[in-house]
Amino acid sequence: MLELNAKKTLNIAVARTLGQLRMTRKRKDGLVILMLHKVNDDPDPLALTLSPRVLEMVIREVQEHHAIVSLPALDMDRGLQIGEGLRFAFTFDDGYRDNYENAFPLLCRHGVPATIYLSVDHVGGKRSFWYERLASTIQNSRAEQLDMRPEGIGSYQLRDHNDRQAALVALNRRLKRYDDGTRERFVELIAQRLKTIGPCGITPMLTWDMIKEMAAANITFGSHTLSHPILSRETIERVRAELLGSKKVLEGVLGGRIIAFAYPNGTREDFNAEVAAEVKKAGYQHACTTIAGVNGCNTDPFELRRINLHNDMCTDHQGQFVPALFWAKALALL
Repeated sequence: MLELNAKKTLNIAVARTLGQLRMTRKRKDGLVILMLHKVNDDPDPLALTLSPRVLEMVIREVQEHHAIVSLPALDMDRGLQIGEGLRFAFTFDDGYRDNYENAFPLLCRHGVPATIYLSVDHVGGKRSFWYERLASTIQNSRAEQLDMRPEGIGSYQLRDHNDRQAALVALNRRLKRYDDGTRERFVELIAQRLKTIGPCGITPMLTWDMIKEMAAANITFGSHTLSHPILSRETIERVRAELLGSKKVLEGVLGGRIIAFAYPNGTREDFNAEVAAEVKKAGYQHACTTIAGVNGCNTDPFELRRINLHNDMCTDHQGQFVPALFWAKALALL
């Protein structure tokens, strides 16, 4: 924890030294796509959560200096046509219910368009994400150690809160290397080995009624697959089923074409040229990654960069929004 605090202190100092607010005005053009997941005030070890209060500060900060655009409205048929000036777009992954309860009112109040990439099978909370089951398993266990060395995924101390947080982060990173079926078996085996007491938590998700209401009010929806597998780990048949199946469901519910896609997990290891080609073949016009960076006219529309917007990215130790830190991170300088 002390190392993390020291790193954040250094980042804030560097950001302020850069004079980032001044530097943003010098940049001629580009598209910054902000990526959010959950919008609430709950603790989060996986850097997926932004406070509603901080979200509103970010919106105001961006609106003061730059245009906020709707990502699907950009003309990408002839490459990424972003126009003049630095532009921003807000995107949300997975489809958590707090996007409706906490983010949607702020987006409406400030006239901000946004795109939400839905993991279709999770709509309405019918299915839970493996990493949330893993988090619940570890947090609710009374065991002081998890030994998964026989399975080749390590041993972890669980003596206190910090141990559990570290174990969760490490296991989350490690299990992403496997295909969906293998990963699910590991999560079940961990639960059995820890003999976890208590329910396996499922984060509330958007319902179809919420989605329809938001779609009627300047919110665009795209696909994040059916079940959120890491596509580079799956067979091409599974990839096609996930891409086409999710598109079909969304178009059936919302009407019109679904052209926006986001790769689950989305790092360079989580998709490849073959997967990107299947995304294009399925009828999507662009696809977002989680690779950090600012998009320019030469950016491949099927490898759009995004900036992960969460509490640790733009706040100090007291949870106060630090504009200079936000700008440095948003322009991929830290």
